[in-house]
Amino acid sequence: MNRRSNQPLSPPRRGRIVHSRLLIVCEGEKTEPTYFRSLWSEHRNNSNLVAKIKQGSGGSAIETVDLAIRIQKEAVDSGNDCYDEIWCVIDVEAGFSNSKIASALTIAARENKKNNLKFQIVLSNPCFECWYLAHFEPTSRSFNHCDDVQVQLNKHWKKAFGADYSKNDKDHYEKLKDKLTTAKANSKIVDENFPDGTDQISKNSSTEVYQLIERLLPSL
Repeated sequence: MNRRSNQPLSPPRRGRIVHSRLLIVCEGEKTEPTYFRSLWSEHRNNSNLVAKIKQGSGGSAIETVDLAIRIQKEAVDSGNDCYDEIWCVIDVEAGFSNSKIASALTIAARENKKNNLKFQIVLSNPCFECWYLAHFEPTSRSFNHCDDVQVQLNKHWKKAFGADYSKNDKDHYEKLKDKLTTAKANSKIVDENFPDGTDQISKNSSTEVYQLIERLLPSL
C-alpha cells in the first residue's frame, strides 16, 4: 500500500527518528491487548518504533486478519501513514478449525507479497497463556484446552503472587515483567526444539509471542 502522507499518528520527540510503524491486532478482547498496552506504555519512550495496539472481538483467525487489513486501509483512505508492519496475535485453540488459521496465514502471505508489507501472525498453541507459562518453565507438553494451560500456570501463579490466575486481571504485565527475559528464552527454546518442518499449528504447546517481544524490545 502506498503512503499518502508523512504525518505520523503522534508526533515523535525531538531528535527521535521513527523507523517503523507497527499495528498489533489481538484476537482477544482483554487479556492480550491489556498485556501489550501495559508493556508498550512502559517502553515506548525508549523506542524508535510507533506501535498501535487494537483488540479483536474474540472471533476467528480470519476475522482478526481481516480487521488488521481494514484498519490499514482506513489509515490509507484517511490520508494518514499506513503501517509498515502488521502483527496479529492469535490462539490455536483445541476444537476450533485449523483450516481457518491456515487460511489466515495464506492471507497474511498474500498481503506481504502484494503490498510489500511485513504481515506477521503470532500463534500461541493452544492459547496466549502459554506465553505466561514460559515466564516460569519451558514446556512443550501438549494441552487439550486452554483451561489445562491455566491449571498448570496457576501452580506457579499462586506461589508467586498469592492468588489464583485470572484472565481479567489487568496487572499481568506488571506481575510478570521481571521474568520477561526468561519467558523469551524459554518460549524460543520450546518453539525451536520441535522437529524441523513442524508447522506452528501442530506445535502444542508453544508460543511465538517472543518474536513480537524481540521486535518491540530488541535490546532485551
